[in-house]
Amino acid sequence: METPETITIQLPSFITRLRRRGREGWQRLGRRLLPTPGNVLFTLLMIGLLLWAQSAGALPLRLLGPNVPSTNTIAYQGRLADAGGSPLTGTYSIIFRLYNAASGGAPLWEEQWTGQNGVQVSDGLFNVMLGSLTPIPQAVVTGNNTLWLGITVGTDDEMAPRVQLGSVPFAVQALTVPDGSVTTGKIADQAVTQASWGMEQ
Repeated sequence: METPETITIQLPSFITRLRRRGREGWQRLGRRLLPTPGNVLFTLLMIGLLLWAQSAGALPLRLLGPNVPSTNTIAYQGRLADAGGSPLTGTYSIIFRLYNAASGGAPLWEEQWTGQNGVQVSDGLFNVMLGSLTPIPQAVVTGNNTLWLGITVGTDDEMAPRVQLGSVPFAVQALTVPDGSVTTGKIADQAVTQASWGMEQ
């Protein structure tokens, strides 16, 4: 009958030395791994300084995006790819412009997403709230029957063709209706009745 072989595993030398020294060795290791009171104080001071800078506005943290009313912005999602069609990932400087024509003409509005406000692109996809950095004047939306979005990435020329915006941005026109401007002369006869309000006599 064969005798089973004995397998010996050698521990790293510092653990072997710790075992030989016993409790004193483990305490010495613990002191090396634990932070010193000075390190703890420095870390707490830096965290406090960063929180103060953010609350004072010196360090804007845009984890949830700019804090602007949704009624003054237009949500836009796009796809960004290189010349070969491969989706891009990273932070890019993008300029958005609104026009009242599919090509040519001067922009009615412009917003630059650059620097720390650069557009985050992941696997080609990005989302922005147009008007969150540079407010879109109400007259741009209410004074034009069609709006076209021009997009410029980095130092490239503006992409062609421009993107025509749908009806959702035009819903903000409802914000421009002054109180008392809807009169009975602007409502068709029998358009508002107790039945239409779900009220019965």
